[in-house]
Amino acid sequence: LLFCFFFSSRRRHTRCREVSWARRCVQETDLRSIQQNLVKQKKFDKAKETKEKADALEAEEAEKWRQIRNNKIALQEAQMLQKHKKEREAHEKRVKTALEELNIERNKEITRLSQNFHNTKNQMANVQKIEITQLINPKMISPLKVGLPAQNSGNIKHQEGPPSIPSANGDDQLLKEFT
Repeated sequence: LLFCFFFSSRRRHTRCREVSWARRCVQETDLRSIQQNLVKQKKFDKAKETKEKADALEAEEAEKWRQIRNNKIALQEAQMLQKHKKEREAHEKRVKTALEELNIERNKEITRLSQNFHNTKNQMANVQKIEITQLINPKMISPLKVGLPAQNSGNIKHQEGPPSIPSANGDDQLLKEFT
């Protein structure tokens, strides 16, 4: 649509006009003046021949002008098509780059979610193992409940409830509860 609009407007602005007197060649101008002089002298046969020569020369010049005009329009069309082709290629390249970036981001997000899922799954499996172990051996203390590494020494007793937090003054209530 834009292409058609451009060319119709270009053809309107570069329309075929009569060749002005200033643009006519010297030979045609001379023939026209000779024709007028012959008409004044009432030599109509020679005036008619001169008029035909001048008209033929004018038609030839008009044809040259049309050729120049058509070449100009063709050049502008080619330039516009080249410009549109470059713009289209640039747009296609931007779209392709954007899609590649989107795919990279999507793959990163999928990888992150997958890793998060596997970490959560492994953590839940470990919690289930610890709970199963506690059901089988209730004297063993859970590292999750105490907040300490899983060590089953004889000094540590099974703790009921949430773990104690060490106080700021240096008293370690957690060790007092287990000793």
